[in-house]
Amino acid sequence: MATTFAACGLLYSIETLIIQWSGQIWTVLQKDSGAMLHGGDHPVPSVELHFWSTQRDNLRGIQSQVKTGVLDRVESSYYYAFQDVCRKVDDAVLEADDIDLYLRPLRRMISNLEERSFPHTESLLHPLYHTLCLIWSHSKYYCTPQRMVVLLQEFCNLIIEKAFAYLIPEELFKMELEEGVERVQITITVLQTFKQLFHTYRQQVPQYYKYSHLVKLWDFPASLVFQRTDRIMERLHMVEGLFATALDFLKLEKVELGGSRGKVLNEMVFTLNEEFHDRWRALRESKYDPLDYTKDGFVHHYKTFMEQTKDFDQRLGTVLNLAFQHSKNLKSTFKLLKIFGTLLDRPRIHQLFSPNYNMVLAMFSEEIEQCQFILDQHKEQSGTVILGKNMPSVAGNLEWSQELRKRILTNRSNLCQLAQMYDSQLLLQYMLSHKMLAYPSR
Repeated sequence: MATTFAACGLLYSIETLIIQWSGQIWTVLQKDSGAMLHGGDHPVPSVELHFWSTQRDNLRGIQSQVKTGVLDRVESSYYYAFQDVCRKVDDAVLEADDIDLYLRPLRRMISNLEERSFPHTESLLHPLYHTLCLIWSHSKYYCTPQRMVVLLQEFCNLIIEKAFAYLIPEELFKMELEEGVERVQITITVLQTFKQLFHTYRQQVPQYYKYSHLVKLWDFPASLVFQRTDRIMERLHMVEGLFATALDFLKLEKVELGGSRGKVLNEMVFTLNEEFHDRWRALRESKYDPLDYTKDGFVHHYKTFMEQTKDFDQRLGTVLNLAFQHSKNLKSTFKLLKIFGTLLDRPRIHQLFSPNYNMVLAMFSEEIEQCQFILDQHKEQSGTVILGKNMPSVAGNLEWSQELRKRILTNRSNLCQLAQMYDSQLLLQYMLSHKMLAYPSR
């Protein structure tokens, strides 16, 4: 009787231990490599590789310790349940071995991405996507949307992390304007390339299944992968717009208008310039992280700044129209437009000034007619006009005609540079209807 009680006590102890151990095994089996992402963190791909390497080692250790013989011999009611756990451990070992094997080639790529300077990471993206497609088409266990989305999100995080180190968001508005523009544009290009290559290689996935009829596509939504990237891209485009606006309006320092109302117009430009400097200074001195999409402070400041810029555009367009109205001739008009330069590209200023382009064409037409009149008059007076001191008749005529031609070609060249010209067909008609314009400048 005592022996029976002892055996029952031993069995109870063994079963209790097995139950506890099964719970620990299930905890290991249920581990998810995407847990950090789901928790709101931003892990990089090295975390994924480390997870599967560790998971493989842990599962192999469990597999080597799992023994079901005792429960079988004592005919325990827990035997079949524990045997099922053991089978799941065996399956999990096969999965972890497979995934760890196929993820290993990414180690060098991750290392190269981490070590390469951000502006030069673009050249590494094609080989990266090629490798991801190979993993997808060859691994038995990693070819699921859930796993690939996690890995791609982690690569997005790595590139974003490098972008932040390159941009230094808190100092972005404090660096030199030209440098800030260059850094933002490079960052946008790299992020856009990474996303575009995703779509390119997603279409090419079937080509990686050379010896299999069962093709699995990347049919998961791109938004699952690029949600964070897209929000940061949105902020980058805002910053780029601010920089572009600043580059335009800071040119007002060099704007100096002449003519009968030059003094009044210059005072208006000076006032605009001072007001813009005050707004830009307030933005530069702000404490925002413009790329932190979890906070809206920068967005509110951006919207306010752009609304104020619309008022600046309206006022500057008015100044430009007033200055144009007081331009005396075609030469002074082209000089005025050259002074304003890329400010004419701003949509509102262009909209306000665009009705004047027909007047510019009319002035150009008058200039052509005037040159034609001078040429005709010269032909009628041939032989009596003094062409040049100590210059033979033929040489003098050539010199005179070249000067007239240069005058026309200079105006034509200036006219062609007006990228905002709506009626380009009318301009072409002018160029073809006058023989002197048809010849190239020499």
